[in-house]
Amino acid sequence: MAISEGASWARSLLTDTVYRRKFAERLNAGELAPMLEKHVWEMAYGKATEHSGAVNPHDSDFTKLSLEELSAQLAELKALTDLHIAEDKRIAEENARIIAEQIAREEAAARAVREQEAANETNIFHKVDKIH
Repeated sequence: MAISEGASWARSLLTDTVYRRKFAERLNAGELAPMLEKHVWEMAYGKATEHSGAVNPHDSDFTKLSLEELSAQLAELKALTDLHIAEDKRIAEENARIIAEQIAREEAAARAVREQEAANETNIFHKVDKIH
């Protein structure tokens, strides 16, 4: 079975020792979204199979299930779906928070560089003025 370019790329990242070391450093320093590594692993190897626990005693022939059995399975699957949606939302919100913090840090660093460049330029002009 051929793997996609994305999966190939993700696997190459996961097997690169330098990347793994730097990734671990950034993750441990709290600089990355907590679920980022999970997503890279899923991209590389697929999501882990999850089982709801809902059991069909009739080997997927839902016509043999009673209305009560169907309703119970539907309720269980809906509850599991709601849990997954809530977890996905929590992860997305956490990722957005971390990204916003990273953007703010990068903007502050860029602002500091611009301020330093402006100060250096002002100092150069003062030195030139003193020479003349």
